[in-house]
Order: sequence, then structure tokens, then C-alpha cells
Amino acid sequence: MKLILAIKKPPYIYKGTIYLKDGGYKNFYYNTPMLNCLYNCSYCFLQGMYSSANIVVFVNEIDMQAAFKNEIVKRVHKDQPLMLSISYNTDLMALKIYYP
Repeated sequence: MKLILAIKKPPYIYKGTIYLKDGGYKNFYYNTPMLNCLYNCSYCFLQGMYSSANIVVFVNEIDMQAAFKNEIVKRVHKDQPLMLSISYNTDLMALKIYYP
């Protein structure tokens, strides 16, 4: 397994899907600051999801933060907060040694 540092291209934020628990939030989104996982859990959907098992870390977090701030301003349901899932395509806690 290798660690790949990359620049993410837009979009930086995605509308939540039926597969993610939205917690009842109407403004529910997710992002992908990293791809893949250090672990090889047989039950995990990440196994085989991508063509490579290498860890990909997107390093342009300032671009991602700007997109989040923009989405907060333009969210459809202004009376509700924006809920952002930041660990959909990876295990962020396992990778915190690489990306704080």
C-alpha cells in the first residue's frame, strides 16, 4: 500500500445519498478528503470500491473549506444547519497520522 498526495478537483462537496444516515438533516452533504483505508476489513464496502488500494490524501483543504462555506450560505433549507459527513470513503481516525 502506498500513500498518494493529490489535488482534488471540484466538486468538493456532494449531496447526501440514501446510503448515508442523514440524522434527519435536510441540508445533508458529504465530502472525500481521502480515499481508501489502512485496514482490510472483509465487511467494509471500501474493499474493491476503487481500482487501487492505495491511500489517496487530497492536500488542497483550503479549496474544500471554501466550498463548504459557500454551501452553508446557499443551502436550500436556511432554517436548518448544514450537516457534513467527512469520513464516508475512508477511516479518518486511522489516517490521522498522515492528515491532522
